[in-house]
Amino acid sequence: MFLTCCPNVYSMLLKTQINFIDNEIILSLDLQPPYKAILKKDFLHIYKEEEPLFSLPLSYPNLISWQFKRDLVGFMINNTTYFTDQTYKLKELLNGKLFFSRIQDFYTPLQVLGQGSSAKVLLVKSKHSDQYFAAKCVEKNELMYQEIEINNELDHHAFVKIKEVFQGDTSYYIIMDLLSGKNLQQLIKNQHVGLTLEQTQKIMHALLSGIEHMHQKNIMHRDIKPENIVLQKNNNLTTLKIVDFGLATYTTLKKYKYPKCGTPGYVAPEIANLTDKDTTYSSKCDIFSAGAEEMYFLEQALTLYYHQIRNVILISRFLLQRKYHRISQELVQKMLSKDPKMRPTATECLNHEFFTYYDKPTSAQKKTFFAQTRAATLTVDFSSPEEKPEYKGSFVTNDIVPQEYGMQKKNTKFNTTEFDQYN
Repeated sequence: MFLTCCPNVYSMLLKTQINFIDNEIILSLDLQPPYKAILKKDFLHIYKEEEPLFSLPLSYPNLISWQFKRDLVGFMINNTTYFTDQTYKLKELLNGKLFFSRIQDFYTPLQVLGQGSSAKVLLVKSKHSDQYFAAKCVEKNELMYQEIEINNELDHHAFVKIKEVFQGDTSYYIIMDLLSGKNLQQLIKNQHVGLTLEQTQKIMHALLSGIEHMHQKNIMHRDIKPENIVLQKNNNLTTLKIVDFGLATYTTLKKYKYPKCGTPGYVAPEIANLTDKDTTYSSKCDIFSAGAEEMYFLEQALTLYYHQIRNVILISRFLLQRKYHRISQELVQKMLSKDPKMRPTATECLNHEFFTYYDKPTSAQKKTFFAQTRAATLTVDFSSPEEKPEYKGSFVTNDIVPQEYGMQKKNTKFNTTEFDQYN
């Protein structure tokens, strides 16, 4: 990385050699004669006198190791150092495409924001700017490759973009933008009667917009729930982000790993009642979960139990006859159809009149609606432990609320090898 105040050299230990392919040149680096480097969409190529010398696929689990030395700017491949003044630009273009090493050379840890059984989230500060980020630290797992790749494919404002991924001795460090807002579970926790219709419209439109983009990429989340929806800013409901892709998968796969998964109360019936783990299902499972979320927003009193899974299938005919949120319930009923084929797509949901409708219910209508909705809620019981859903995937990172930066604790001790120097 080139810094005018402190020249450095970055050694890149590039591994894996494959055949070259042709695509558009993104960056051409003039190295010391007779070498040059060409960055394309999928590979970083090194040439010697116009002849291909080495190629690195830009994909996981390939790794670039960055090392600092004073008075030189360059990178090393196979023990040969190449000098360039564009190393920093190269690194920026490689962000999120493959693993980097030595996170401690780039970020300073400030505090632990949250911790799970096999992962934690750290508040970190860039050493080369005044920016703060969240570093999601997880144990090494092959499934992380797919989670990272899926996240990188989602170029939409409803998703947190991965900035870069570092590999440590036993952990991966996923650097992401810091979300200062609460998750939706926290947002309505202290409200007595859930969210207003207008608030629900804003949240559901932003959520379904993200789901629409995800499904267009042949990706299904499989764990849509209030805890996995986080606001970037507390006072702006349209800044929501869909997070935690530990259970996400491609709909094009012939077999899913952890096919029976999700969260009680939000998981679709075709997943909850799955008996053949070789059976596939569609991304309409996310539509069901989103419908369950909408019910939760409007009716906070719905309770989730560990020993049973509440599918929130509203079959009582009186619902469409209620004056309170009639149009809302019409959309919810469609989204909560037991048959996935009967559920609307995310695009069809976004075109529903619910998102252009506004009505202010009376207190009596609201009270009646809540009471009757609870009575119309169905549950699907598991008769044996074997029938319960399997809960696999990455930990939930969204139940954390970062402290104000002025209250950050420095020199906090972490159980991560790469940050031992700060103990």
